[in-house]
Amino acid sequence: LLLFLDGARLGYGLAADPRVDLPFLARCCDAFTIGGTKAGLLFGEAIVLTNPKLAPCFRYTIKQRGGMLAKGWLLGIQFMALLKDGYYVRTCAKANAAAQAIKQAFLDKGVALLVDTPANQVFPILSRPQTASLREKYGFSHWQQVDQEHTAVRFCVSATTREGAVEALLHDIAEWDD
Repeated sequence: LLLFLDGARLGYGLAADPRVDLPFLARCCDAFTIGGTKAGLLFGEAIVLTNPKLAPCFRYTIKQRGGMLAKGWLLGIQFMALLKDGYYVRTCAKANAAAQAIKQAFLDKGVALLVDTPANQVFPILSRPQTASLREKYGFSHWQQVDQEHTAVRFCVSATTREGAVEALLHDIAEWDD
């Protein structure tokens, strides 16, 4: 049985738990991806093959399936910069910290969470009026209907989220009537 890890949000996970790092994943997985787009890159993910049995014909397989870019070196340059000097984890840690501040703002107002996550996503359970007031100014996803009056939504902070947007959201949550 082979183990593959989809690393689309890998940077946020690495930043949330220092016990897990890239060498650990290389020891445990046969293959994994390092997500770039959700960490602020223009495009792409890097595929890391740690099981040598997967390497033969890999290049030809991705060519046959349309997964190889003609100018793939441009993707490589982005990852060289992203992975240099711990920038990948540092930039994702900033997003995680912003998400934790948003989570705390909801908790301070007595809002329950669908799940408690240490990374860049927050899942508050909001009333209809709360959802409507935030929907006017902020982008978030409907996640799950909890009951007739409450919906779990998902706020996702990324490496490209502006500090001012987070501060505005924190302010608007703080202004809610208790």
